[in-house]
Amino acid sequence: MLNASRQWLIKILESESLAASSIPRAARAEITNICEAGFIKWKKSGAGAKYSVADEEAIRNLLESTGYDGELGKLTPKAKAVALHGDAHKGRDEAMLLTLSTAGSPRWSDGENTLDVSDHTSKFGIASLVVRPRDQWRTDQPVGLVENLDLVLYGKQYFERVGFQGSILYYSGWLSKALLDWLAEAKRAPSYVIFADYDLVGIKNYLLAKDRLGESLSIYIPDNLPELLKRFGNPKKLESKSDRTLIELSGNPEAIRLYQALLDAGCGLDQESLLLI
Repeated sequence: MLNASRQWLIKILESESLAASSIPRAARAEITNICEAGFIKWKKSGAGAKYSVADEEAIRNLLESTGYDGELGKLTPKAKAVALHGDAHKGRDEAMLLTLSTAGSPRWSDGENTLDVSDHTSKFGIASLVVRPRDQWRTDQPVGLVENLDLVLYGKQYFERVGFQGSILYYSGWLSKALLDWLAEAKRAPSYVIFADYDLVGIKNYLLAKDRLGESLSIYIPDNLPELLKRFGNPKKLESKSDRTLIELSGNPEAIRLYQALLDAGCGLDQESLLLI
């Protein structure tokens, strides 16, 4: 049953009768069916009409059997959305789970608690941190943004080669607006380096992050990128129908340089090529 219908039925139980005009548009069909079942009754009232309770027990049984009857305040946002709408996607939860690894000895702190990423990953292979907008979490070393999980699981092997020291933060495909909002709202780290796939999506991720993080963000481009593209590049990584306008009109020197290198080679390159440098 729709949450709009449930809330209207709860109100009519409290007041015993309600004007027909009080029924939300979304609930009209269900309320009509409930009326036809004899749980409530309709009658003309002045220039309008009103509904009144005909079978209170039946209504309460209906409410109990068609939705959540507990305290909504004890539910998570997603669980509450299932209870009210039957759709978890309608629940907005501001909490985010950061998946972290290390290439150095970074620590994250919110002023009260400290996460030693290096110590945690040495024991458990990976670290994680739940963050929310307006919290105080920040780190004392640079943050490397990586698109693929291999660079998180084997961070030490990858980043010893490129000389990066700091936390490795996994963003899985596309950098989300929520993550960029969180990173940009406070000085979360001294600086950021994005280690993107060398393809159209990777360049766009860099531009999206650059727009939010400004001069604190750089992109890592190997000195021998043309050679890596020649030896290990994949032409299919440039066959994407993804719009290139954002890149071509960006005016960003690093994005244009990388884009031109891909066009010259006629292929793109996976992020995992960093282990081949």
